[in-house]
Amino acid sequence: MSKLKAELLTALEDFRRIADILGQHEPILDTKSFYYSLFAQCFQLHRQITEITHTAAFSDFLGDKLSRLESLIVPEYLQPYIIRGETSCPYPSLVALHQFVNSEHHNQDGMNKILKECINFGTKDEQEALVLLLKDGNTYLKAQTATPAVLQDVGLFIPLKKRQRPPDGIWPAANSLFKVLDSRKRCTCDPAHKYVVQLCLETHRAKLVNCDFDLYLGLGQVWQEARVQTTTISSSKLPAIVVDGPNPAAVGNGSRCRSKRERMVEKLCGDIIKITSKLPHYRLRYRLEKDSLWKLQSEESNFKIDKSKPPMSLAKIITEKSNMLNEKTKRILSVLLGYAVFHLHGTPWLQSPWSSSNVLFFRSPSGVPLRPYVETHLDDNLNRNPLERTPSDDDDFDPDDDLSPPYPCLVDLAVVLIELHKARSLESLADTYGVPMTEEMDSTARYIFVREVFKSCREDITDQTRMAINSCLDPNIGLNDDGEELDEYGLRGVIYQQIVRRLEDELEQGFSDLSVDRLDTLVQNMDLATGGQPIRLEQLRHSLDVTDYSSKPKRRLSNDNAGRRVRFLTSTDAEASEQPSLSTPRLSTSACGGGSTFLCEKELPSNSTSNHRQNGDLAGRIKQLLATPRERPNRLDTIRVLNIPDEILEHELRTELEKLFDSTCKVHSLARTTRDTHWRKYATVTFPGMANDKLKTLITTEETRLRGSLNLQYDAHFLGITSLYDAGDEAMVDIIAIEGLGTNPFGTFRCPQGDEMWLRDYLPDNFQYCRILLYGYDSKVPGSRSDQSIREIAGTCKNVILDFRKLTKVITKTFPILR
Repeated sequence: MSKLKAELLTALEDFRRIADILGQHEPILDTKSFYYSLFAQCFQLHRQITEITHTAAFSDFLGDKLSRLESLIVPEYLQPYIIRGETSCPYPSLVALHQFVNSEHHNQDGMNKILKECINFGTKDEQEALVLLLKDGNTYLKAQTATPAVLQDVGLFIPLKKRQRPPDGIWPAANSLFKVLDSRKRCTCDPAHKYVVQLCLETHRAKLVNCDFDLYLGLGQVWQEARVQTTTISSSKLPAIVVDGPNPAAVGNGSRCRSKRERMVEKLCGDIIKITSKLPHYRLRYRLEKDSLWKLQSEESNFKIDKSKPPMSLAKIITEKSNMLNEKTKRILSVLLGYAVFHLHGTPWLQSPWSSSNVLFFRSPSGVPLRPYVETHLDDNLNRNPLERTPSDDDDFDPDDDLSPPYPCLVDLAVVLIELHKARSLESLADTYGVPMTEEMDSTARYIFVREVFKSCREDITDQTRMAINSCLDPNIGLNDDGEELDEYGLRGVIYQQIVRRLEDELEQGFSDLSVDRLDTLVQNMDLATGGQPIRLEQLRHSLDVTDYSSKPKRRLSNDNAGRRVRFLTSTDAEASEQPSLSTPRLSTSACGGGSTFLCEKELPSNSTSNHRQNGDLAGRIKQLLATPRERPNRLDTIRVLNIPDEILEHELRTELEKLFDSTCKVHSLARTTRDTHWRKYATVTFPGMANDKLKTLITTEETRLRGSLNLQYDAHFLGITSLYDAGDEAMVDIIAIEGLGTNPFGTFRCPQGDEMWLRDYLPDNFQYCRILLYGYDSKVPGSRSDQSIREIAGTCKNVILDFRKLTKVITKTFPILR
């Protein structure tokens, strides 16, 4: 081991111990956060330097870090430990600090005092610069080595899951499909039709036989689902297709027997118009063979979209409906977007610049399935071939041209991942972090702009996703060790290993129940609107089936001598609970106000007159209860106001809200809840002069107008984390309240007849030095067909809380939770 390496390892170990000692006894939250950030960076850098085998190549790096740590020490306070007469030691202060830290002649209070005196960490900005310096050192070493250092950031090593590389043959098939569709867009109609194609983004990990690409064909305002069969294997391995009886001779000599069940497609508009008018619930089926597209028999669709509503873009979700995104859906979408680039890079499906506006979600009658589609126009005016540099361009060459990104499509992916995980547009982030931008930017200016925004917000992004984004912005990602450009297959291998694989690991480490190999199937039953909870596309029909079932007489078992059994049936339909059949015991669940009423009816022996009378009385009482709705308490609805700038005070917020709502406003709480570079507050408010129905309508239908100059947001569901009270730097504990099933997060802890909410209005009197947080999730019981287990709900809750505490710079090791 070289001398520089040994000295730096010793110094990092000393500073790690010092940060741990000072952090444990530091009362100020921001300073405590700095100490533990320093602890983490020293630990990580120590571990990475240990793995260095050829230290000669890193001598400048090692020397620079030693000099920086040496400059922090004030030698006057370490005079007894400085070695006199030693001139060959280039870092005497670090040696003296090491001697002091390892001495045993000081009590704890005395050591803390001397450490604070002998090390000058400087101002808050200088402290952040020190942590950033060490973090950049980690990034540098990580780029120079092949080991996944991020997985060693913490004391526990998380083994990478062994996973096969996805198929490489998707992109040639996708490229062929686009060319065939593009060639079939021309028609003789007057006026000529303009086509838009939405291609479903999938991992394609599952071994599919006859269903390679799902897409929607857009013709004006009409969207038609289609499925295209293709194959990535050689044509000699294609299975023989036999229709209306085998013909051995035809199959044996390689000739293809065609029948009326297959027809070569000459133009698309005829098929789309015909099926939408005659078979609106069916999807088109095609087979792609070389440069030909064959129409197969259509089939019933198992994913019926709501054609009365337009598709919803990811950009709109990020900017206007960010409450739909949680950690689970963010990580799932990240994987699917990573695979979009892996499979479609270099094809016309995904040409730069593309953005979150090109990623769409179709709505179904019962939700928003988590199946993203990428939008592509079949337009003759679009340039399908990227410009390539010619030798004649060398006369106009500018060295600054080398600053442009070699693969703009990867820069686009980085932008979408940043926006997705921050739940804000890139322009909004740039404004927050003070990154200047211009209206018109070429690819080089945009690349530099994206990198600057990423530098400002990368600390708030989870580790593997941060590394994936960093790889997207790496100008050398397409070069091998010799500086030569990789071919198409080599580039895709790098994209998978450095981008897609890390996004996969992030997903499976956070949600072990989600398998990447089965992700294409799993997302079909996930509702984006409810944070990835299961969705049933036939909920309405299924609820009718349940109603019919409840009215059928129950078959008695032959060996049922006692005749006393209990069966439960959950129904959301009041009429189903009022069925006259008393032979079927029921558990009816009906929504009444904010809660649920549970009624259980047992089957009693049929040969008892008294039992018949009791059953009749009970049935009448049940009908009476169901027919009489529970009176709602006469109280004002409380709404949550989000995205409030940290500098806004309570009276300023009240004035702004009264101006926007044109009504008297009462602000009950205003506390810091989210943090980028600046804190953002959440508030709970009521409007005494406004009816509850009108308030609900306003925040739903006039959301854009009510944003005002502060860009405020509103909701009443209280999903996620809501801070009700914050003691600021004096906070010593987090108190987190979690709702139960079938309740509203805020209403659970609210006074039945008034505006008081005991967590917000009374608990701070007894726990002054704390943060009081409310965690809400979609816990409705009536009408829900969710198959989430309690373990899955708890896992999501844990991830949200840990991410929240990380983003708000709270060190979970020494900042306890009460729940």
